[in-house]
Amino acid sequence: MLCLGSDMDGVIEPLDIYPNYGRTGDLAVHCFQFFTRPLDSNEIGLEKKKVKDLMYGYDPQELTEKLMSKNILDFMEKYFQDSYLKKKEFRPV
Repeated sequence: MLCLGSDMDGVIEPLDIYPNYGRTGDLAVHCFQFFTRPLDSNEIGLEKKKVKDLMYGYDPQELTEKLMSKNILDFMEKYFQDSYLKKKEFRPV
């Protein structure tokens, strides 16, 4: 999953199973269930072993937390500080 965004009051092109922000809890449950017991996804050429490889050693709970919020919180903690934002030189992330 590269990106999943919401304007917090409705997704413009929602996934049918997650029609609005209020259903993101379901997304977290479904991600956790999938990471706990991945299924072969023949439609997209993704086998169970590949799913496990793409988890990069994270356990299902930790990976779900990172996808749902921890990645952005870590990013903001690192880069949204005066000491970083007031630097005169540009440093790509």
